[in-house]
Amino acid sequence: MNDGPTTPNLDFLRTFVVFAEEGGFAAAARRLHLSQAAIHAQVRKLGESLGVTLYRRRGRGLVLTEEGRRALAFGREVQERCRDFASELAGVEAVRPPSLALGEGALLYVVDQALRALVDAGAEVALQVRSGPAILAAVQEGAADLGVVAETAPSGSVGLQNALLAVSRSVVAVPGFHPWARRERLELEDLAEHPLIAPPAGAGLRDRVDAALAERGRRLQVAVEVQGWPATLHLVGLGIGPAVVNDVCRLPEGVVAVPLEGLRPVEYRLVRREGRSSAGAARLWDRLLG
Repeated sequence: MNDGPTTPNLDFLRTFVVFAEEGGFAAAARRLHLSQAAIHAQVRKLGESLGVTLYRRRGRGLVLTEEGRRALAFGREVQERCRDFASELAGVEAVRPPSLALGEGALLYVVDQALRALVDAGAEVALQVRSGPAILAAVQEGAADLGVVAETAPSGSVGLQNALLAVSRSVVAVPGFHPWARRERLELEDLAEHPLIAPPAGAGLRDRVDAALAERGRRLQVAVEVQGWPATLHLVGLGIGPAVVNDVCRLPEGVVAVPLEGLRPVEYRLVRREGRSSAGAARLWDRLLG
């Protein structure tokens, strides 16, 4: 008779962490020097003991379920705490700087001053520069202690705590000689008048602009597609064309920011797993918010 979930087997949990990190049974078997059948059996038994499905097949690949991502984060946490405990018993100070996952824009324009102050004070931070969805996944799966996400609505992800870091509105960065540089503000419809420097389709900002223009029966003209604020602003400065950017960006010389009406502000939020914070990560959380 099954009385419900049991305490997870730590060996099976370790195997599952490797399986999840490697993305499959074959790679996990090579890393652990076990057979694929042994890896499969341990992952299956872990899921059965917890009473959940840890992964699903998607096409020819495997993806973790929400429960699998939580198990991965827990497994990483257990391993970290075991290492800290062993260091404590050996009388060696466990030194692991807190990790922060964030995008290039947040690194350059949102938390740059706070990070500089931390470095000047002798504090260590392990930075992980990632794309938007990967930032949230890194925190949810325990690969990063904290993350900075940019979104148009507060994060509602289960098991995550979030706090507001900054609110950024959209502006149009234009060369000083461009006719728009003399405008007090621009409307969304104006964006269809001139070819713009824009991120590739599928990027968050590009999709928001495309959708907003489509609602007005207009289409964005693209002069060149480029990823990242620094490259975008560099091209604006060269006179290639205007670009929609967040107002947190520092503009190069000769570039003017004109407020853009019609797009929702972007909120930069600091996120962490609820109730799973090391002392170093807790201090980093407080100092970034402070």
